[in-house]
Order: sequence, then C-alpha cells, then structure tokens
Amino acid sequence: MASQKGHVVEFTPPHHSDLQPIELVWAIVKGEVGRQYTTTTTFPAVLTRLKRAFNNLSESAIRGCMNAAEEKVHQLHTIYMPLKAMLKLATHQTTTVKVLQRTTN
Repeated sequence: MASQKGHVVEFTPPHHSDLQPIELVWAIVKGEVGRQYTTTTTFPAVLTRLKRAFNNLSESAIRGCMNAAEEKVHQLHTIYMPLKAMLKLATHQTTTVKVLQRTTN
C-alpha cells in the first residue's frame, strides 16, 4: 500500500531492533513507565503514564534514537561492503577455475 502511494518501503533484518528507531523510542518510554511501577499500579495508571511518557519525549531524544540507528546501519555497511567485494572476487575466481578445468579436459 505504501509503495503504491510512491513511498519507498525498506525492510530490515529480523531480530535487529537496534536498526529500528521506534524500538529505541519504546525502550525509553518503557523505562520511564517501568520505573514508576508499584505493586498497586493499575492498567489505567499504566496507560496514563504511557501517554505522559510519549508526550514528554524530547526532540533530542527522538533524534538520538534516529542517529543511533543510522550509526548502526553505517557500521554494518562498513562491514558489508568489503565482504561483498570478497564474495564477488571469490565467485569470479571459482568461475575462472571451472572454465579453466573445462578447457583443459
């Protein structure tokens, strides 16, 4: 549906919540709400605290979550590109060996 409206849909690998800024935001909110928990806390109180925690999120906290995710993507890219080049080279070398084997047989 999003791509039909002209949006680019990007998928991230499963189990990598550190690549999802919203997961980092949730961690902040859950920490805020969790620190207020007592044995007498009710579900309505949790809902009120959740709303308050989201409303109190600062722009800098949200930017920090986005920057942290971007930095992680950059780190992974730095690792991935040399691996991709090595795989391409290894594939080329394997293909060359197979061609040479066919021509010598």
